[in-house]
Amino acid sequence: MMASLKLSTILLLTTLAVFSAEVASQAEIGSHSITVGIREQNDKMIHQEHISESFLITGQKKIIERVIRASENHVITMVRAIDDATDGTGAEPSITSGGPGSDWVAVRFKSQRLRGVYFNLEVYAKPSY
Repeated sequence: MMASLKLSTILLLTTLAVFSAEVASQAEIGSHSITVGIREQNDKMIHQEHISESFLITGQKKIIERVIRASENHVITMVRAIDDATDGTGAEPSITSGGPGSDWVAVRFKSQRLRGVYFNLEVYAKPSY
């Protein structure tokens, strides 16, 4: 009886550990958010936008592109695209050109089939002098 109880306890603890690891893994891979660069002293947010584009009824992937330019004599320090979908169904963001160290950035969002694009886009820049 005691051995059976110990075995049941071990199996329960093992199952809980595997389940906990799976939940943590899903949380890490569920979001498609990206951050490129780092915040620096004297930088400021120069662009903030909530992108909300519904899916294409045809089932094709939707592609959204944004180009953000910093003011004259400023350089971009960080670009952050925060995915509103945390379950793995969000679009895939990418920096296609420019970015940190440049005075502009091009960001592309590619949805999954029958899914929209729902992101918060933030761009930070600092004076270049």
